[in-house]
Amino acid sequence: MRHTLFAFAAILAIASCSPQTFNLNVDVRQPSRSGWDLSGKTFAVVYLEEGTEADSTFTRPMAEGFTASLEEDYFGGEEVVGVYSIPMKEGDYSSKDTLVRLVMDTGKDVVFLFDKVERGESEVTVKLYVYDSMNKADNVLSMSGNTSLSSLPEAVGMQAANKFLSQWATMSVPVVYYNSASWEKAANYAVDFDWRSAVKEWIKLATEAKDLQKRACACYNVALGCFMLGDSELALKWLDTADHAEKLDLSLSLREFIEQKNKR
Repeated sequence: MRHTLFAFAAILAIASCSPQTFNLNVDVRQPSRSGWDLSGKTFAVVYLEEGTEADSTFTRPMAEGFTASLEEDYFGGEEVVGVYSIPMKEGDYSSKDTLVRLVMDTGKDVVFLFDKVERGESEVTVKLYVYDSMNKADNVLSMSGNTSLSSLPEAVGMQAANKFLSQWATMSVPVVYYNSASWEKAANYAVDFDWRSAVKEWIKLATEAKDLQKRACACYNVALGCFMLGDSELALKWLDTADHAEKLDLSLSLREFIEQKNKR
């Protein structure tokens, strides 16, 4: 998740035995311009090579520029996306069967395949096929574009990646806490947008809580933290745990938002 400034909201209760909330304004990742939500998924970038000089001087740098954009957006710049080359043979590289095999070979959720770059007198044509094995549509997305021969290949790759980068929407999320040192410690992590540390503290509170309301509130916070870290599936499981302790309106609202987001 990317974050913006936060603002404290009205306190719902003052007594130390009652839960209180404050709101954080955060930028929530939305589906890319392609319409596909790629958050929380693993990627592989593959390009075809013919064994020519063009493969090393244009095609691979283009694929690397494309990869760098994905890594910056989805993984904070960490180099976790593999770039693979495969020798070009006869066949339909835009077919789902081809992309499914690449998913199986690479072990990744999403495969981006750059077809052979076609060169004209002044332009090159780039074709890209994408398959998301976790997308309910179960189809191949194809796109192509022309660019000048003088264009830097890395820039061509970065431009091609734009359609698959996240869009963002600002939302206000409530965080629950009680007037105690341990709860305020976790809340302070949330204020600093250190969701991993906050989740660890909330899990401790959920495990140790004997009061069902406190357990439900801690589990809700864990679910919120998991969602902010991009794991909607785990967030829903923690909401189930929260509901088992006590049904909260906050949990219901978060569940509805996550489920609606997953339908896109």
